[in-house]
Order: sequence, then C-alpha cells, then structure tokens
Amino acid sequence: MIVSFMVLENDAVLSKRLKEIIERRLTEELRIEVKVMTASFFSEAMDKGVILADIHLVDIDLPGGLNYIREVVKSYPEDQPAIPVIVIGSPNEEFDKMVALIELKVTGYIKRKEAYNEEQTLKHLKRAVKCFKKFDDKTVTFSRSGNKRT
Repeated sequence: MIVSFMVLENDAVLSKRLKEIIERRLTEELRIEVKVMTASFFSEAMDKGVILADIHLVDIDLPGGLNYIREVVKSYPEDQPAIPVIVIGSPNEEFDKMVALIELKVTGYIKRKEAYNEEQTLKHLKRAVKCFKKFDDKTVTFSRSGNKRT
C-alpha cells in the first residue's frame, strides 16, 4: 500500500525538509510506503493532477494555496469530519488559518517556524494519515467517496 503526499510549498529548503520527514520518519513509525510529490506553485500542482494525492501539505501564504485546499475539500463528501490537509503558514495569517481549520476542516496547522521541528511536523503527519484512512492488518479504506483499495 502506498500513501501519496503533495507538498505545495515554494520554500525549497522547507519543501525538501518536509519530504525527508515523510520519507524517513513517517514510513518508519507507521510502517507505510509513501510517494511524495512537490510543487512550488498552485498552477504547477494542478498541472500535475496532484489534487488526488492522499494527504496534502499546503503553504497557505502561496497565491492559490487556499484555492488548492478548497479544490481538495470538494473531492470529499460534505459530512466528512476532517480532510487530510495540513496547512503551513505564518503567524500573521490568522484569518486564512481560521478559514482553513473551521470551514475547510483541515487536520492541522503548522506555523512556518515550527515546520522545521521534526517532532511537531511528525505529529501533524500522523494525525493526517489517521484521518485519511483506517488501519487494520490487510485493508485500507479511504474516506474519499468512491475510493477503496485493498
């Protein structure tokens, strides 16, 4: 089973760091295989078709970042309690943070400076994985309507 991640972040250092945490720590601790895609711009992410990634880490400061999250949310049923999106933002982005957390039901918010903290980031990644799927020994059921993999 492979869980795909989209990192939409224009800071190359942070994007690389997040990719490393996912590929190294998350795979070790949750014993899952991952595929990590990255994009620096909204249009690049949309061109790659990564809206269908399983879990999304999105820089809300990016032009189009909030729109990207809205596109992801559209692919889930309205009664979905949480969406597997982690927002990355600056402390001064309070309005966008509140919109993303409440209206869009994302699973986490990482302040930009905290995103470099491996343990803090890992905590949010684990929550997103658990939000996205139900684990048992052989079957993974995805919450997005119409998708089920075994």
